[in-house]
Amino acid sequence: MPNSVRSIVFALFVIAAFGLIFSHGRRTLDRARTANVVHDFLPLMLGLFFLCYMAFMVLATSIEANLALNSRYALPPYVMTVMAVTITLGGFKSTGGVSRVIHVGMVVFALAVLCSHSARTVVRSLDAYRSGIGYAAIEWTQSPTMVAVQELPPDALIYSNGPDAIAYVLKRQAFFIPARFQLRTGIEDPSNPFERQLSKLKDASKKRRAYIVIFDKVTWRFYRASESELNQHLSLVNVATKPDGRIYEVLPARGKE
Repeated sequence: MPNSVRSIVFALFVIAAFGLIFSHGRRTLDRARTANVVHDFLPLMLGLFFLCYMAFMVLATSIEANLALNSRYALPPYVMTVMAVTITLGGFKSTGGVSRVIHVGMVVFALAVLCSHSARTVVRSLDAYRSGIGYAAIEWTQSPTMVAVQELPPDALIYSNGPDAIAYVLKRQAFFIPARFQLRTGIEDPSNPFERQLSKLKDASKKRRAYIVIFDKVTWRFYRASESELNQHLSLVNVATKPDGRIYEVLPARGKE
């Protein structure tokens, strides 16, 4: 659906959910003077969790250098909101006016979301069955660059922007290429600066054959040295160029200044 429609539906849901929980909380507080309503406070607690969680995420994204809000961070408040609204609707007693319209609308909305989730689950399950998930996907297991890595000498040192993919698919040990700065702080690691990482890599190449593997699919590790930077600081020889990456051998000679 277009984002404009989704935004409108989301805004209506937020308004209705807030109204329901607010109304439920007000009635609960009124009845708390004369009855035991401990269990009725649960939607209020879940609502407070939502507010506190979002406040924490705003604080976290303002402190951490490269933390961006995405859908995975929305799961906890989403679950809490579904629980809060479901509990509130379960105890809903009003049968007329605007309250009735909100009640029916929320139930219809819940059914629509459930159908949407079911359809997407089926589609994603079929896609996962055909192509795999994550590093178990066909694009990794049948990667031309990965096949070339498998042909490297068994005792070779392997450095890569995707050493976890190599370890998972090929069951071979691999190491990260040097990092320009830390992902979470946005600054160079004072205990292991970039130049020291380069020196360790150069020293290692004098003892064993060392290779650098670059996967084009790995685009999220921008904090690590780029391919051009590695070529600038190290003596590299291209030994394989594939559609989805390249492999370089690190010469034990002194790196370029």
